[in-house]
Amino acid sequence: MIKFIKENIATILLVITIIIVAVIVVLKDKNEKEENTYDLSKVKIVDIKEATKLYADVEPHFFIIARDTCSACQSFLPAVNELIDKYKIEVYYIDLLKMDREGEDYEAFTKLLNYTYEYDGQVGTMDKFIGYTPMLLISSNNDTIYGSLGSMSTSALEPVLREYSIIK
Repeated sequence: MIKFIKENIATILLVITIIIVAVIVVLKDKNEKEENTYDLSKVKIVDIKEATKLYADVEPHFFIIARDTCSACQSFLPAVNELIDKYKIEVYYIDLLKMDREGEDYEAFTKLLNYTYEYDGQVGTMDKFIGYTPMLLISSNNDTIYGSLGSMSTSALEPVLREYSIIK
């Protein structure tokens, strides 16, 4: 047996290596499928130019600025989707990773983020916190009437959306 192993060590190591690589590929594929649960099919994806136009409405609108690589965003989106299903509300999603942070559109949009907020010892208007995700915004009549950072449960988000007439 030892003689056989010595004579075929290269082949044995090659077979073991192939098995290890196959296991890694299968596990990686399984993890990617499990992690890809960021369902944007229920939200309306808008860019900042469209969001700026929606801000002008008297009727309040609910926006989320987020990114699919953010773990807090990943945990928050199912709560949002649950409320969309339950109340048939419209939620506008702005992808932070696709947001052009230069030019007139960005400047016009950030001027609307005038809601004062305190986060982690910092106080400022919401435009100072662009990049922190998820960012929740409720707008009406060219004004941010509510802003928040971070994930919320369905039970925490529902009263906020009710208070600002997103849920009627």
